[in-house]
Amino acid sequence: MQPAMKMRIVFYVSGHGLGHATRAIVSVEELVRRGHYVIVVAANGQLFSPLVAKYAGQVQLRIDHDVIDPGVAQKDAVSVDIDKSILQMFEFLKTHKQRVESEIEWLKNREVDVILLDAPPIPAAAAKELGVPSVLISNFGFDSIFEGLESLGSHYPKEATFVSSTLRQLYSKIDFLLRLPGAIPNPLFDYEANRFEFGSFERGILDAAHTQDLISNEILKPVWSDDISKILQEYATAAYPRPNDQTRKLNLPLVVRLAITPRDQFRAFLGIPIDALVVLITFGGHSATTTSPARSRNPSPNRSTTPNPFSVGPNTEIVSISTTLSNLEGSNVAINESENSMDSWKRDEPIHAVDRIVPPGWHTIIAVPGPKGDLLNDYIDISAPEMISIAPADAFVPDLLQASDVVVGKCGYGTCAEVVAHRVPLVYVPRPAFVEEVGLINNIMKPFGMGVEMSQKDFYAGNWANSILQAHSLKMKGPVLSVKMNGERVAVDCVESIARKGRLPGE
Repeated sequence: MQPAMKMRIVFYVSGHGLGHATRAIVSVEELVRRGHYVIVVAANGQLFSPLVAKYAGQVQLRIDHDVIDPGVAQKDAVSVDIDKSILQMFEFLKTHKQRVESEIEWLKNREVDVILLDAPPIPAAAAKELGVPSVLISNFGFDSIFEGLESLGSHYPKEATFVSSTLRQLYSKIDFLLRLPGAIPNPLFDYEANRFEFGSFERGILDAAHTQDLISNEILKPVWSDDISKILQEYATAAYPRPNDQTRKLNLPLVVRLAITPRDQFRAFLGIPIDALVVLITFGGHSATTTSPARSRNPSPNRSTTPNPFSVGPNTEIVSISTTLSNLEGSNVAINESENSMDSWKRDEPIHAVDRIVPPGWHTIIAVPGPKGDLLNDYIDISAPEMISIAPADAFVPDLLQASDVVVGKCGYGTCAEVVAHRVPLVYVPRPAFVEEVGLINNIMKPFGMGVEMSQKDFYAGNWANSILQAHSLKMKGPVLSVKMNGERVAVDCVESIARKGRLPGE
């Protein structure tokens, strides 16, 4: 491929969480801006359809459930269904050889230059068979996720072992890793001997940070242990390693969507005073809590919404490694089942102390109201209409974030990246068995964000107000480090170099 030629890219995007799609869209737009052609392969086209309409001729969309992984099954916004996750992935991987062969047939006549993965494993094997370079652009692979789930125990141990080993086999075909911030270790690319090399897992925070922030070891102590602080200081003062012809990994800056509408304009649209204290509650389209049995209720007066003049498309928030992970700091329940998890804390009756959800005088924006019996439904029904805003269905979530003073939600990549980018504190609920959460807490929220962990018991009981006030107080201090936010440009530089030279860019 000559340097003047444009690339043909196939970008496979997981349907597990919306963070994969939202960050992929940012990278696709950068590819298009440079004149390249992209086919997006996804299990759901809702978020990608606007790209096809906007960039007709340069972006195509293929909806395919045979090549895109089923991801992880959830019980609600903060709980994983371990057995269902393992069985779903087992059923998917039983026919992985046929899926790979089918993808080879689809790819082989399309003259593809590079295959990008975030983070479906099947296309990696197809790419290797065809001799097309493959690039994982992610903060994790599903091999790490399911090995973590396997370590937690399941009623289906044989299926779990098959899933873990098959995923490792498929991911072993990947040629390059572009590691996003908030990562967990990757068993293919990370090992003890390479911790000081270019692109190592241990360098991830440093590589994403503005290096002028890493002047004094003192600023790191509140966030990390002394040992980690000393390692980071050594990295910051040592000669910066460069990639060579054999380098296969690189740590990216943040890939993230940014708000479009100014804070004052968006608040005016929602009818919120510019000086009001505002909390945004968003759980990615999942019910916030376990729902109680359906019961009779009067229709709420607070559910009407206004067409959104700032709409930019569909609502983008609507949907061994285990040993290594156990040694990482982070949420106490990130990879351990908790006694406060959903199964042992079900709300069988409506809550009555909903005044403890949000501090008195605060305005609430709710991204997606839940079904009957959901905690947020109870809160909407008894709150003063002027203190509640239901976000338009097509609201651009970064605009909602920028209009808020605190966010209550879950630690997914999209939420963590966007609150960091807009410098908004996050109250997050620990999610049992979400293996990737360890990396998101340790490697995005602690160094670059302002986060407060709220116990699951307080979450399900509706005792949120104190955590919201605690998070708001963090704004006075700000984050420990500032993060670089040009990850999509660095990623496309790498993809272009891989396509043209077969290696990551060097000096």
